[in-house]
Amino acid sequence: MSKWFCATTYMPKLREVEVDRVTGKFVVVNGIRRARETDAESYFENEDAAIEWLIQRATEKRDSAKENLERYEKALNDRLAMRKPT
Repeated sequence: MSKWFCATTYMPKLREVEVDRVTGKFVVVNGIRRARETDAESYFENEDAAIEWLIQRATEKRDSAKENLERYEKALNDRLAMRKPT
């Protein structure tokens, strides 16, 4: 068994786990086979890589939120421009 780090996007902290076995795309944790990387959860051999993955995911979410806000603000302004002057 070896010590790995599990990073999840819904929890801003790392979980230390004991990995029983490792293959190319999977790890076995407590007898359960898990994908090494998904959109929501990933397993890393070192803590620094796990932290960088969390930072990258948070940055992507922030950028997406900014794009959505800009799109909604434009849509709102377009609709406000439709008002007739009183």
